[in-house]
Amino acid sequence: MRFFVATVYLVILAVFPFPVMASGYEPVRLGMSAALTGPTAALGLSYLAGVRAGFAEVNEAGGVGGRKIQLVALDDGYDPDRVIHNYIRLVEEERVDQLFGFTGTPTVTRVLPLLVHGRSAASAMLFPLTGAYPLSLEPQASHIFSLRASYADEIDAVVERLVGVGVRRFAIAYQADAYGREGWHDLRQSLRRYGLDMVADAAFQRNGVLRVEDISVQSGILVDAHPEAVLCMGTDVSCAALACNLRNVGFVGPIIMPSFVVNRGFKDRFNALCPVTLPDNLLFCEVMPEYGASPADRAGDGASPSCALAAAFEAAMVRYAVGAPADDREGQPDGVHSGTVSSRAGKLDEVAFEGYIAARAAVLLFGEAAPRTDLEALRAAWTRLGGARGVFSRLCTQFQGHDEARPYVRFVTIEGADEKTVDDFERWRR
Repeated sequence: MRFFVATVYLVILAVFPFPVMASGYEPVRLGMSAALTGPTAALGLSYLAGVRAGFAEVNEAGGVGGRKIQLVALDDGYDPDRVIHNYIRLVEEERVDQLFGFTGTPTVTRVLPLLVHGRSAASAMLFPLTGAYPLSLEPQASHIFSLRASYADEIDAVVERLVGVGVRRFAIAYQADAYGREGWHDLRQSLRRYGLDMVADAAFQRNGVLRVEDISVQSGILVDAHPEAVLCMGTDVSCAALACNLRNVGFVGPIIMPSFVVNRGFKDRFNALCPVTLPDNLLFCEVMPEYGASPADRAGDGASPSCALAAAFEAAMVRYAVGAPADDREGQPDGVHSGTVSSRAGKLDEVAFEGYIAARAAVLLFGEAAPRTDLEALRAAWTRLGGARGVFSRLCTQFQGHDEARPYVRFVTIEGADEKTVDDFERWRR
């Protein structure tokens, strides 16, 4: 009981210091649940920082039709049981208008039945940070507003590229929950299109990998099958521990990680866990465009898929981004304090950029639906905006310009201190 009481009070009230306008308009209240402490905190904090920067920027400009955006963000520690308690608090006590930015497959999928069959007016979930397949199925799909490619899209894209250079032996390490099992299923389905199957698989406990040795048995299972590529469906810490084990045994094939793994967070975890140099065979999937684009790209010249919002994102992060409260520091990065700029929580990365884009998309959606905030009005507004593609055409004109027929997925690796786009897979030709 004390555990859940503590959880309930670990709340970020991202209510920006701008009063509601004298017209008396009520704010639009959104409720979020994310991992703000624990092994997955880097992702939750990055997403929250981008979201808060985006909403603060809009609030300072007057809000949406004179209504400010208020965000109530609760910590769930990437625990599906805690997210249920957060959901109940958000809809029954905080009385949020809608849900926004829930993060993680096992947590998001846990609340889908409540979202669909509950009696709350907050029956829409806007821009969750997950590519989970169940979100695309009815009846829940009618309650979900999403911008990102699915994990199946990410895995299909990377398998296509690797099979194209002769890679045939794929293995997977996955956390034993909805997220990991979906990755296992998606990889199997993707490989079957080429007449292939996984050569090995190994599961590990969610939030149970904190040291390199916690995943050494699973690493051994994979290595014994002599894979040519390994997919890790886990968090940045579990994938970092796996990569360390694989590096120690001389594995040189690509270690693939979906967009749920923050590449900069991964690097920090790896450096803390593994007393060796970062391997050069890391392959991260990304579903957001680069934020560190050139001025020409930001201006929207069409020369690359970079997003014209990049400059606005960087400026907003410097001006508005804040970290998590100091109530409970367990698992939190150093320098995180409520109401103050945190260089760690406000660090620029693709996850923060996704949060910023999601905030701007929510503003578009509520603006189109105004003055209503109910699910029916949001659905109609989403249709008028043209769905995800139409929203991105307003926010980020080059987002899918590379190939209109496919969801946006790109690949990066880390070289030294820098992220580098991977366009050429020839280095892994078999």
